[in-house]
Amino acid sequence: MVSIPLCYYGAVVTALVRILYRVITLLCHFVDLFAWNILKDSLSVGIYRRFFHRLRHFPGPFGASLTKFWAFYQVTKGNYFKTVADLHREHGDFVRVGPRELDVCNLSAVNTVFGSTSPCLKGAWYDGTHMGDPSTAHVQLEKTHEGHGWKRRIWDVALASKSLRDYEPRVLRYVDKLLDAVKRESQKNDGVVDMGLYFSFFTFDVMGDLAFGESFHMLEDGKTHDYMKIVQGYAVANALICTIPWIASIFPWLPKLEAVESLYRFARKRVIDRLPFGEKPTDVFSYLLREDRVTKQKYTQKQLDVECVALIIGGSDTTSSSLASISYFLMTHPEKLDKLKAEIHAYDGPLDHANLAKFPYLNAVIKESLRLLPPIRSGMMHRVTPPEGITIEGTFIPGNVNIGIGSYEVQHDPRYWGKPDDFIPERWLGEGPEPCDRNAYLVFSYGPFSCVGKHLAYMELCNVVAAFIRAFDMELDPKYDVSSYIPSLKDAVISSRAYLPVVLKPREQKA
Repeated sequence: MVSIPLCYYGAVVTALVRILYRVITLLCHFVDLFAWNILKDSLSVGIYRRFFHRLRHFPGPFGASLTKFWAFYQVTKGNYFKTVADLHREHGDFVRVGPRELDVCNLSAVNTVFGSTSPCLKGAWYDGTHMGDPSTAHVQLEKTHEGHGWKRRIWDVALASKSLRDYEPRVLRYVDKLLDAVKRESQKNDGVVDMGLYFSFFTFDVMGDLAFGESFHMLEDGKTHDYMKIVQGYAVANALICTIPWIASIFPWLPKLEAVESLYRFARKRVIDRLPFGEKPTDVFSYLLREDRVTKQKYTQKQLDVECVALIIGGSDTTSSSLASISYFLMTHPEKLDKLKAEIHAYDGPLDHANLAKFPYLNAVIKESLRLLPPIRSGMMHRVTPPEGITIEGTFIPGNVNIGIGSYEVQHDPRYWGKPDDFIPERWLGEGPEPCDRNAYLVFSYGPFSCVGKHLAYMELCNVVAAFIRAFDMELDPKYDVSSYIPSLKDAVISSRAYLPVVLKPREQKA
């Protein structure tokens, strides 16, 4: 066997070390070059956006002019609507909230941007939770007038006055179940009930029945269904994705996105379970199976899946948060509560919607509560300006700019509402402070893309509030820090649920 001198091993090792050194050196140069290019490009883009962009003259946070991650961060904190409202108080009607995005707080902008003849169209914000696939856009996310038109006509039949009259007996059964459930719960805990939680149980059970013909039985069981947790996770994910839509395609593994997929899987299973029954049961789903009377188009199964997502979201969390807000304002304004009690107690007839629609103070209380705390505060009202741009109140907005109008800031603007931050139901009866511009009431959005379920929502709100006034005397738990309620409400396109401990005392019913 030939022996190899030790010096040769040393030479080989030395050569390998030199090669490794050169490779590492080249990699370092590459990394440095890559990092430098990223830094250089970022600086160039940042300088352009801040000092040379066509929106450079509009005021707003420094970070917002550079990147959408400024808005993304505000959304993660759940206070985007409040931050933007504060910015409008500081800077006026037009605030730059993104490199190519403005938030506008001016009533004349509403019709200009969202009216039926507006040249502005829905933009990338609506691509968020359908991951850029237009075929999966439900009626509220649909961007085109043509696509929205045939879908909306089907929904309008499903939620027309005649349909609501068919649904109301079922809703009233769940109102009775809600009253029974909170009465049972109050007996366990010295009369204290978390009404925020039980309003959620109610709206989710109702929507399960009206949408798919099957309740989730949360009122009966007194427990949170997994479905409710899925919806709440979806709401947060939806808010984040809509803020930066491309993040879903680049980072599909993000934990938040799993919430979106979970809700779609849940809706798909419900659709599959419901399809065999066809149009026979009278529920919302039975109408969605029918064709549009104008175009003769029908939903595919995939489209039904996503329409049911719209039904789930729009018919549950928004209504429950509205019920909680109404309760909060009434119990923090006992003189208003007494006035509503007098109106309800003076009537001995059935508390159905046809009768309740004639109760002026009840309807004023509901409208005023939703004015102060709309369930959707910073989402759903986004458009893109046409290439030629538009002019709002003498201010020119360049073309291809994203424009948002939040209901919260418009509904708290003193130009349109006297004492805008005060709970004054009388303003809706012509007895409150001026001004009272009802055109600035944007709870259900505005224009042809406005909320399709507003009449169903009002029916549920009237039914529940009136039933509670008739059945219980109520007040907030004396141990509860009332000032913590509104700050605890987080905005994720729809408002989150907050703890609302209420002491309930059953009233003696007339024989």
